[in-house]
Amino acid sequence: LPELASFPESLTGGATGIALAPPTIMGLHITGNTRTYLFILGASLLAAGTFYLLARSAPGRSWRAVRDSEAGAASIGISVPRVKVAIVALGGALAGLAGALNLVAIRYLAPESFNLWTSIYLLAAVIVGGSSSILGSLLGAAFVVLLPIHTSSLPELTEIIFGAALLGVILFAPKGLSNLVTIRKQHAIAPPGDREPASPRLEGADVVG
Repeated sequence: LPELASFPESLTGGATGIALAPPTIMGLHITGNTRTYLFILGASLLAAGTFYLLARSAPGRSWRAVRDSEAGAASIGISVPRVKVAIVALGGALAGLAGALNLVAIRYLAPESFNLWTSIYLLAAVIVGGSSSILGSLLGAAFVVLLPIHTSSLPELTEIIFGAALLGVILFAPKGLSNLVTIRKQHAIAPPGDREPASPRLEGADVVG
């Protein structure tokens, strides 16, 4: 795709890319570091809040049911293909929003702005944070963004910590760091005699209700 994007030079600027003017949203010019930061933060919180509410509503229960057992979800009347298409569409919408917000921040776009390494870093964020909660996405994003910043004085250290963290999460927390936080919270709330390991199964009544 980066190579294909280089061909329509009049549209994409070719291999050199194009510089973008500061956007105007509802008459407000998004200029300056502070205003740009607040705009991106507000859009991110709005998206996170929307999906937080969706995950706890009927659509969210359908998503979890299909994730846990497609046959079980179909047996209680959930259209598995429709749910899968909806999830892919919503994921694509979030990816498009993230790309747009990134352009608002850097105001420059080139075919190499989104390459294979972008996909690798995003996959690493999912692995480290966990894919089953919004908290996991926040933890994963913080990991891939803040780690290079705090180890910029020694670039080799970034790759070492990056690889070690991925191996550690895969071995000791395969569901991501967010799952560890959830388990710790459940153990802190439940009385000692009532603490049981969380079951990954989702009951049909929970899905339909």
